[in-house]
Amino acid sequence: MSATASWTRSRRRNLAIALLLLDTGIRAGELLRLTPDDLDLDAGWVRVWGKGARQRRVAIGPRVIDALAAYQGLERRGICSRFFESEKGGPLSCRGLKRMLERPAARAGVSGRRISPHTFRHTFAVSYPRAGGDERSLRLILGHQSGDSIEACLRYVFGEQHIKERHTHFSPLDRLGLGATPR
Repeated sequence: MSATASWTRSRRRNLAIALLLLDTGIRAGELLRLTPDDLDLDAGWVRVWGKGARQRRVAIGPRVIDALAAYQGLERRGICSRFFESEKGGPLSCRGLKRMLERPAARAGVSGRRISPHTFRHTFAVSYPRAGGDERSLRLILGHQSGDSIEACLRYVFGEQHIKERHTHFSPLDRLGLGATPR
């Protein structure tokens, strides 16, 4: 018997949620509004309803597809129209989602770090371009409109620490090798 064969419904749901957030960078509200009709697992897409009721399709990878299919194949508890149900069969709430993400982090001893759905969005936004993804597709995946400032996207990717590291590495003056500045 495989290790995941005995997984509970909530563990399968939690894994599907964490992988979906990490693989797509979708917002918490977008995840919570998903319905079964919004998933096209055969084609590898999720239809997301973003800010201002704007709709977009976001690609999902094979591991996410497998996790979503495993959760989808389980018997539903309630009559909720949302894809992700709470323990009682109703729609999963934003507070429930946040708690669901915080619990495993606490068990793993993670402290002093903010753990939230937005943390996953930020991680995606930073990891995607560093892995070779371009800024334009990142903006589209994250649901930033063409009229939106690129700054909204770039603040994820190029946070202050990253800029400081890049400056330290590429400083034109420091690369001249002139030595210390006299005091």
